[in-house]
Amino acid sequence: MRSYTSKPLYLLGTTVLFVTLTSCSIFENEQDLAVCNKVFVVAEQMPDLKGSMANLQGKIEYPKEAKESGVEGRVTVQFVVDKFGDVRDAKVIRGIGAGADEEALRVVKTATFDPGEQDGEPVCVQYALSVNFRLEN
Repeated sequence: MRSYTSKPLYLLGTTVLFVTLTSCSIFENEQDLAVCNKVFVVAEQMPDLKGSMANLQGKIEYPKEAKESGVEGRVTVQFVVDKFGDVRDAKVIRGIGAGADEEALRVVKTATFDPGEQDGEPVCVQYALSVNFRLEN
């Protein structure tokens, strides 16, 4: 004779686990939103790029379309460096097109910073970087 009581309990356990994971996920997103409730334009200590601009520039893969069209120039990306030194809300504020804007955005999103500080505490700071695209002859 077979017992069927374990099957419904298994399904109940799966449902509870799913609901718990969903709740945790929502909670983490709410915490993320609270990270930058105030963004400074100028802070006592501005964020500092970890590594160098040359390292960041070295990650650029010149877009095929830009290369074929001979497009060169500077793309400026504005973003917020959060309290943990991560890049948030990145957007191109001055672009050159031909895939270069998207590539600059991709590379800037990989950057990490020492966060800015105000009164000795890490704060969110608005920041901008320019990425140069130059074809070599």
